Amino acid sequence: MVSKVVVPRINGAAGPVEFALQEQEVEYEWRSLDTNDAYGRMLADLWREGEGFIMLEHDIIPPPGALIRLAMCSEPWCTHAYPGPQLFMSIGVTKITADAIRRAPHLYQAWEGQFWGAVDAHMIPALHAHFPLHGHFPPFRHTRFE
Repeated sequence: MVSKVVVPRINGAAGPVEFALQEQEVEYEWRSLDTNDAYGRMLADLWREGEGFIMLEHDIIPPPGALIRLAMCSEPWCTHAYPGPQLFMSIGVTKITADAIRRAPHLYQAWEGQFWGAVDAHMIPALHAHFPLHGHFPPFRHTRFE
């Protein structure tokens, strides 16, 4: 089971997901993104830390109980559906197990240092090369597309 939930903050500002997590009494940590390559570095840092994690972007809202189901899933790499153009199953909601990290310890090198808008284009193929994608439904809310 994965227990660490991480929320990236753009320039240190809390987003809607943090308010939802607080309301749902979900413990999380936030990490500040203050440069164009910070998103890739944050995901690489999480990988290097070796602990499984769930990462939720600042504008994607899980319904109550959904993170528990995601955390308990035994698949090494999961994502969760959320609405938006070409974002239906992307890295905006990503769960990586510690086992996945142990099986591919240097995989983070594929996306570390990338411009934030290109991280998914590097991370998704790297993950696909090692693990099948496992998707969860129903979709989370995506505040930018409501």
